[in-house]
Amino acid sequence: MPTHLNRDNAEIELVFPGDRRHRCPAGVQLQDLVEAYPPAGGVRALVALVDGLPMGLRARLWRDAHIEFLGIAHREGLRAYRRTLIFVLIKAVKDVLPAETLRVEHALKSGYYCQVSRRLSHEEADAIRARMVEIVEADLEIQSRELPLAKALPQFEASGEFDKVQVFRYLGEPTVTVQSLDGLVDYFYGPLLPRTGGVPAFKIVNHPPGFLLRLPESREPLRIAPLVHQPKLLRMLRDQERWGRLLGISNVGALNELVVTGRISDFVKVAEAQHEKNIAQIADRIAGLKPVPRIVLISGPTAAGKTTFSKRLAIHLAINGHRVETLNLDNYFVNREDNPVDEHGECDYETIDALDLPLLNHHLLSLLAGKTVEIPRYSFQLGRRKSEGQPLAIDPDTILILEGIHGLNPRLTEAVDNALKYRIYVGALTQMKLDNHNRVPTTDVRICRRTVRDHRFRGHSAKETLQRWPSISRGEMKWVFPYQEEADAMFNSALPYELNVLKTFAEPLYRQIVPGEPLYREARRLLTFLSFFLPVTLDEVPPTSFLREFLGGSTFQY
Repeated sequence: MPTHLNRDNAEIELVFPGDRRHRCPAGVQLQDLVEAYPPAGGVRALVALVDGLPMGLRARLWRDAHIEFLGIAHREGLRAYRRTLIFVLIKAVKDVLPAETLRVEHALKSGYYCQVSRRLSHEEADAIRARMVEIVEADLEIQSRELPLAKALPQFEASGEFDKVQVFRYLGEPTVTVQSLDGLVDYFYGPLLPRTGGVPAFKIVNHPPGFLLRLPESREPLRIAPLVHQPKLLRMLRDQERWGRLLGISNVGALNELVVTGRISDFVKVAEAQHEKNIAQIADRIAGLKPVPRIVLISGPTAAGKTTFSKRLAIHLAINGHRVETLNLDNYFVNREDNPVDEHGECDYETIDALDLPLLNHHLLSLLAGKTVEIPRYSFQLGRRKSEGQPLAIDPDTILILEGIHGLNPRLTEAVDNALKYRIYVGALTQMKLDNHNRVPTTDVRICRRTVRDHRFRGHSAKETLQRWPSISRGEMKWVFPYQEEADAMFNSALPYELNVLKTFAEPLYRQIVPGEPLYREARRLLTFLSFFLPVTLDEVPPTSFLREFLGGSTFQY
């Protein structure tokens, strides 16, 4: 179908799911078409996909296009719901506490953790919630308009939003799209709903020193997700946030300023030194325990840097006087014909039952008893173990490191006494934000890491990585994240400057996904996201850095 631009109020042709076609005047507003072409299942339309790209319902169409309206069950619909809800929260905080600036800090299972500059009382949190309810019930209009950057920057300066000024100063775009709600102007990284009445489901829970904005489930838009306490994870995130603020680098604009002024090299050294210090502290804690743990279990999601962490931790354990052996869990995969299958009948390599748990536990008990065992060698090419293994024996001063996504699952080492184990969760939880109201999604950092690594070392295209990501994500939700809080220690492998480095390698890969391809929307979203970061050259990255696991040039062997 042609996608020509109509400039003379001629008719355009729109194609909806099921090849339903509709002719209408150019300039038609998307929300005027919702009633005739609602989302499947009769759910409320929140945003639209226009030729595969998300757009708000107030957008006007000037060319022929394929259109699909989306509800909250679709990822883009859920994102729009959350952005709109945050805008309502910002407005409520501004009305209740006009002297305070809201910061949307972290995404947790139960919602977004938010803060102002001081500790909120329960009464203040209740007042914010009540004001949000008023705004939603009033069903206020949310307007969107494009402004020249020269006009938008003074507006943000006048309202004291210097975080946004920093971001847009280095973006290099002539215009910026801003949203307004009852006189409040803001910017959001993606489309919003047209009215506040579209976000009825939320809760505010006081969580000193801040509070939680709790969100609805994607499958049940009026049901709030269950409250899950994650004190260890939140403590690590707060520590990272505090560190960023101490250095004055808590948003992308401030980071880009370091690049422009030539101070990024020193900042890289500080960030890398913080990693080194944190790893050393974990090693010191392990060595200081009585008895010293014999097994260190390391878990985390894909592209979190678990392998680099295990190698760097081994160095610091050696400094503390311990020999270290690493047991590669990949060698304990069952033969492919014995591998469990998923609901689609495909081999499920994410499940813990893809590992030979009885053999692993037998080997661990034998090693701890001073016996020699034959470690299997698994061939991914053959899909089975090789006939000859590798003999291994350890002495009482040796610490075994086991690293993999199932490291914190109790079933992995159920035969071993818990007193002999030390559990570490490795995440890539960036504290960086685009500005106070737009987070840098941690998942996007890992997607970029994995895209680059898969291309450089496995010959995979960006399309192949993005195709696999939903399956990877489902596996993490089932097998990794539920065990986070079981960790004795947590380590954050994210580096504040890493997206400035990764963008040079990731952008050309995402540009290979062209309009019309199913993953074009996701590639375009990631390209837009990366456009906020100014490039930093690879030679700034030291050879022991976690980034080298994904970019190459590491002193470690993988």
